[in-house]
Amino acid sequence: MSSLKIIQTLKRDLKAKGIIYKDLASYLKMTEAGVKKLLSKDDISFNKLKLLCDLLQISPNDLLSAVDEFETETHTFSEKQVKFFLNNHHYFHFFMKLAYEQKNPKIIQAEYKLSARSLNIYLKKLEELGLIKRHPFDRTQIVGGIPLAVKTKGTELESLKYEIVFDQLQIMKEKKSDALSGAGFFLTDTEKEEFHQKLINLVIDFSSSSRSNRKKENKLAKEYNFMSFVNDGSMFHKIIEIDN
Repeated sequence: MSSLKIIQTLKRDLKAKGIIYKDLASYLKMTEAGVKKLLSKDDISFNKLKLLCDLLQISPNDLLSAVDEFETETHTFSEKQVKFFLNNHHYFHFFMKLAYEQKNPKIIQAEYKLSARSLNIYLKKLEELGLIKRHPFDRTQIVGGIPLAVKTKGTELESLKYEIVFDQLQIMKEKKSDALSGAGFFLTDTEKEEFHQKLINLVIDFSSSSRSNRKKENKLAKEYNFMSFVNDGSMFHKIIEIDN
């Protein structure tokens, strides 16, 4: 179990209780800057961990159990899975709907007007690839747990990610969206890596909120996607009817 997972779970629970950095700084006898640094690193001392658990009125064992249940794993595809997705983009979009967006198969079927046969073919193939386990009434279980991030870097699937980005940019252009933003930096390699890590942590934080909203079927939440820009709707939408 990684320290990053523990810190992410701590931050989620502190936020849920309305405990802000100012409160933590006073409790831990630290500066607010020191607290922010403590909770942005990927490790934490046991003494600090115990103090935060006391503040949350839980034991360290309770926290570790919560981390296990939270399942913040990054999903990595096998070479076989990558090769198949490269030749069958619609299966990649379907799997990401199931795993990353946590959509029920029946909801995907209704959204894309798929036949029962087509739905069965999608699910059967994903099970053959070792990506899901099927249960009665078209319920599915994601092998390895529900991912908060999917790793494509270093694989040929990275090219598919670029296609999705270009597709999203075109949609934004047609909508004349003002959601695209960016910034130019002058950074050292260390600072660049720090920026990248903080961005990843931020994505994981809000992925946790997203997962919670999906699980609770929060009616106030709606689809957004992020790739250094924000756009309405899902980025995984190229799902088609299939018959073989």
